[in-house]
Amino acid sequence: MLRGYFDVLTFDENGGVTGRYRVGSDTANIGFETPRGTWHTLLAGSDGGAFLEIKQGPYDPATAAEFAPWAPPEGHESVPAFQQWLWRAQPGSAAYEPGAPDPK
Repeated sequence: MLRGYFDVLTFDENGGVTGRYRVGSDTANIGFETPRGTWHTLLAGSDGGAFLEIKQGPYDPATAAEFAPWAPPEGHESVPAFQQWLWRAQPGSAAYEPGAPDPK
């Protein structure tokens, strides 16, 4: 069962935002099917939210978690600014650039 709500953001190969979809309880969408090979992320919009992601098998640990080359690496000093950018980014926003003005 899905609990809470999430914003699903999709991106092009350069990190530009191609979509933003609200999914979860009290929304029009209880699920989201991400097209194969699409960069995406989830933003939890409520405390205690739960989301189930299902991928077609077989499981391959080498590709289970791939990170976009345009996103800051985990633990990098620019991650907090990137996360703030994600909250404001809308479809049509250009890729994240450290120090750039807020997205459209």
